[in-house]
Amino acid sequence: MEVVSLNSKNSRVLRVRVWWPVGPIKQAVVLSHGMAEHIDRYEELANWFTRTGTLLCGINHRGHGEEAEQLGHFSNENGWQYVLDDLDCVVDYAFQALSLLKAELEIDDPRPVLIGHSMGSFIARHYAVLNGKKLSGLVLCGSNHQSPLLFQIGRIAARVESWRIGNNVSSPLLEKLSFGNANKGIRVVRTEQDWLSRDENMVDAYIQDPYCGFTCTAQFWIDFLGGLAEISKDQAFDAISNDLAILVIGGEADPITRYGVGTSALVDKLNQHGCSKTTYYLYQDARHELFNETNRESIMKDVQCWLTSLNT
Repeated sequence: MEVVSLNSKNSRVLRVRVWWPVGPIKQAVVLSHGMAEHIDRYEELANWFTRTGTLLCGINHRGHGEEAEQLGHFSNENGWQYVLDDLDCVVDYAFQALSLLKAELEIDDPRPVLIGHSMGSFIARHYAVLNGKKLSGLVLCGSNHQSPLLFQIGRIAARVESWRIGNNVSSPLLEKLSFGNANKGIRVVRTEQDWLSRDENMVDAYIQDPYCGFTCTAQFWIDFLGGLAEISKDQAFDAISNDLAILVIGGEADPITRYGVGTSALVDKLNQHGCSKTTYYLYQDARHELFNETNRESIMKDVQCWLTSLNT
């Protein structure tokens, strides 16, 4: 793994993790990670992809990982837009890397595929709304769809909380409202994070990681819920290119997607708005973090097969 420094559009230095394939590069993937975690947790996924000729790169979103000025806080203002701008820099980097090798490697389309998990999937969806022509494909993991009104109401609650405690102060209340019942569907609960995966080792690693499981600020929730409200509108779905290949994957035992109901609703919404190149896999008994699940090798294989199909 190599770390490359890039200057963002808003004066932030981005430390891009780049996993290069050992052999010839066939395509590039940009990864957008989830809330309260970091890009380095995807080492196993990256190694899987690099063995099959896929270059993978990604950054820690603002407020995440070792580069964070404050864990769980995008910015005092314009945080969601800054995150989208940062991601755009990484997509451009991946495109340029493949463009330089296009003739040598006979790559037909140097545009990268964007993979987003959970929070990262919502960021990826918004990116596809704004810059979908820069992508050859989109993979949404642990994602869902609900009414924008629900997120607008949640954003009002986050604003009230911000007035109560301050915008850059962590909010256990908002975290509890969002994740307090996440273990409800699990018969025997071992830890508060069991809803993430059936793999106990992965859950324990998450709990022990100082850059995982932190509580986000009120302003973070204002930014995040505002972004969710925007991408849940019909206009946002209309703005996604009908030519964009999309893969949606989810778990039947994922409480964040209402046990797959929200994921299926997302797929239905995409199809209703003309995204006919949408493929959908819902994995039985799988929880929220599919790439850390007990059946992750099968899931990674499915994703890789879908990636390969883009070039045939």
